[in-house]
Amino acid sequence: TAAYSSSQQISDAWIESDFAADSGFTLEQAGDTIELSAINQTLLPGLSVVLANLSEGMAMVEKVNNDGSFSVWVQAESGDTIVVFTVEHGSSNGGGQPLTIEAP
Repeated sequence: TAAYSSSQQISDAWIESDFAADSGFTLEQAGDTIELSAINQTLLPGLSVVLANLSEGMAMVEKVNNDGSFSVWVQAESGDTIVVFTVEHGSSNGGGQPLTIEAP
């Protein structure tokens, strides 16, 4: 499914480079929030990206824009457990194994 391949794309970008500039993804900590974003043509439009803080029990969801970019944030402190995955709304398909990382 599109959600599965997009979640895998996010995981691969983290595993290969910790979201280096050429990956298309950016993970930034600003105060008490963490933001994950992607440039144009990174993911399939219409999917949603879930960014969850398991340590705090909260999650935010943001739809991928028509140009394939997105930006989603969640409150997070350094060391919190963060998970990321994508979902397809129309079919309720989840994105397989989520990426699990520690907030910077």
